[in-house]
Amino acid sequence: MSNDTHSINVANLWHTILKHKPLFTREAFDQVVSQYSSVMSPSNAGKGQAYTLTNCHGETSELPNPLLEWEQPGYKTGLLISYRSYQAIVDESPWKLSAGLIHRWLPVYIAMLGQPLHSHHEDADSKYVTWTQQWRDSASRKRLLDCIRANFDTMEPIKQIAGFGLGSLSRTSEVDAMRVYAQHLIACDIRDLVDELTGASVDTGPELFVQDPAYCDGCVEILSRLNIKVVNNPNGFLLVDKNTFVLSFNPDVPVRQIVTDLTFADDGPAAMLCNTIKDDGTVFDGLHDSNITCTPYTTDPSSPILWAYRMRCVEVVFEELKMDRFEDDVGAPRKDGGLYEDIAGGPAKAALYLKKKVKQEAC
Repeated sequence: MSNDTHSINVANLWHTILKHKPLFTREAFDQVVSQYSSVMSPSNAGKGQAYTLTNCHGETSELPNPLLEWEQPGYKTGLLISYRSYQAIVDESPWKLSAGLIHRWLPVYIAMLGQPLHSHHEDADSKYVTWTQQWRDSASRKRLLDCIRANFDTMEPIKQIAGFGLGSLSRTSEVDAMRVYAQHLIACDIRDLVDELTGASVDTGPELFVQDPAYCDGCVEILSRLNIKVVNNPNGFLLVDKNTFVLSFNPDVPVRQIVTDLTFADDGPAAMLCNTIKDDGTVFDGLHDSNITCTPYTTDPSSPILWAYRMRCVEVVFEELKMDRFEDDVGAPRKDGGLYEDIAGGPAKAALYLKKKVKQEAC
């Protein structure tokens, strides 16, 4: 095993290449969606058709189609639109370059999907009733909703709620299953609170939609009972605007970078409930084990645009919002951590970010 200093520096990308503009743009998404549709069309499916994309240098290149027809027992396989963070774009560690050199300067591209197949537990419905009641009785829920209620009149209007990477509802671990279900309950609570504060009805209030490639047909059916709409990747990202409340917890893709980039012209979405935004994400220094494919940054790191968004928001940190068994409220706290864990394995924090309404100049 050999440890080498591994530095990720986003500054040159941000200042020189992007010139303080977003990495994730609607034009990049439109291009990939068009190419994906062509690759997946009945006339081309399975033929290994190449596709063309323009990278963040403005260079256009032809890329080979990832293997469409491949099988792995116990997995759903195929192609999906994938994402590379600011940090992954500039990462020059040897294993990263060898694994993804061809996509290095592409923030949005086509990749292979390998998603474990799953089914739902027979007693899931009874557990959902129990977990719903536990969440409704928790002090964490009350504090979260009270914070939104107290700031509602000074923040941007909320017209839709979006959840990204909230997770499949089928988990082998009961703790994981509860955590995932709780994340969806939080989204429902926020939708219902907005209805209450605006006097809207279920039909006229904000729509709640979620996006996660891990959802199966069973997930879609269960979420429909909660009046949650499931949208395909990347449609959810393209729906986000300045009046969207975004929820995302430790996702596998850079959700926070994507949504703040896509709403850059409007200074970001109306609100976010996510992992804490600690810095501008421009430099990561640390030891890198050359024998292990890991990085000093997470799959959902920060960025200069995300940090600027944080500075425009009211921030409320929820150190107790672990969402494993809600035992901060109803019992002894767990010792094995909760949803939020940083790269070192210790407990991280969740935070609520409420964008302050822009004051209109008097005429």
